[in-house]
Amino acid sequence: MKQALLLFLLLGITKLHPQQLISTELSTGNKKNVLLEVSTSALVQYSPEGDLFAQNIKDSIPNCIVVKHHCFNFFKDSMSIPQSKLWFSSYLTGIPSATIDRSITSIGGSSIGLGRGNWQEAINERLALAARYQLNMKINYNSDNRKIVVKLKGKALENFVDYIIFNLYVVEDSVHHSGPGYDQLNNYNNTPGHPFYGKGDPIKNYMHMDVVRDMLKGPWGDFGATNPSLNQEDSLVFSFTVPLQINIHNLRIVGTVAIWDFYELGNREILNCIDSKIANCSLIKTNPTDQTATLGAQTQFIVEAIDSHVTYQWQVDEGTAYKNLINDSQYFGVTNDTLIVSNLLESNNNQKFRCCLSLDQCNDISTIALLHITSTSKVQKDYEKFHIYPNPVSTILSIQIPFEYIGTNYIITDISGKMMLHGKLMYST
Repeated sequence: MKQALLLFLLLGITKLHPQQLISTELSTGNKKNVLLEVSTSALVQYSPEGDLFAQNIKDSIPNCIVVKHHCFNFFKDSMSIPQSKLWFSSYLTGIPSATIDRSITSIGGSSIGLGRGNWQEAINERLALAARYQLNMKINYNSDNRKIVVKLKGKALENFVDYIIFNLYVVEDSVHHSGPGYDQLNNYNNTPGHPFYGKGDPIKNYMHMDVVRDMLKGPWGDFGATNPSLNQEDSLVFSFTVPLQINIHNLRIVGTVAIWDFYELGNREILNCIDSKIANCSLIKTNPTDQTATLGAQTQFIVEAIDSHVTYQWQVDEGTAYKNLINDSQYFGVTNDTLIVSNLLESNNNQKFRCCLSLDQCNDISTIALLHITSTSKVQKDYEKFHIYPNPVSTILSIQIPFEYIGTNYIITDISGKMMLHGKLMYST
């Protein structure tokens, strides 16, 4: 009887607090990541181009973590925070500009701050270096009180004669509002050929990405170790509460480990960094894949979700930023798992497609799928010049082709697509 009562009580407790605590843990291992910190502002007309450069880096360099500081100075907008002001005034003079691991590279000479044209080269230089510190991050999120506790643990991969500091950034993946402090000034609205040409000035409802909302230990961090030796492990615990107006699934945590020098800005190098969503909100089972099709043809992109109640919204990047698609003469199924793209044009070549999925308060975005457009092949154009008989065939198959195709490889399949014969087309009388 006592056992039955105990079982009932345990079941009751479980029922009262379903999925109260969500835990996520990950590690860099011996991998080196690079932190790109970009200065931006809705009130600076050159910022949209900085966003383009940053997005291209995110798409092409997986080991680069991107965050954006909305500067708290003359260009203070509705996303600015005081910590970003000190970071900006310490390293930079213009917007958009950036620091890469807050370190000096050969690309920037003696300057830590870099213009957008130098970001990628500096990032690649940093990625070529061996990791000097390993990071492990464990996140516990209590959905009842929205409190997050993060343990950031570092392991030295060499001997150091330095102070080592840890820090934690709270980053909102996307901020999409309209009005003063959010609408983005645009220097390129009247520049033909520029990706932001004709987008408006200011751009209403601009999508601000990777917005730094907080730096829990200020712009520099807090002490974690002094002169750590090889394989020494140290840690720091952070905690904060997520404001009610922010969707928890739109937040990302970035942990950093860095050298601290009281006097030299050039000796505050970020040794490694790590990032994670606060609550793992994956809705995708299978991502869409790249497609290749000919001009005028039709193709499709497919995403597979883990739940049948998921809602879909397909997007395309035509050179500036992703925008929602609507069903029209070219696109069909824009709110389904399968997007059909018809009447393909040369302008569709190398377009990027992705799908945004939602379920309750959970949002997920698929990986990017590229569309490659090819011209109609010569074989397709010459199809009427080919004579293949008899069809179906059981013994001898005759093929008459233009002379220029002699030596071309061929494959013969049955009705199910199984290859039955292959070789080269040879001349025969």
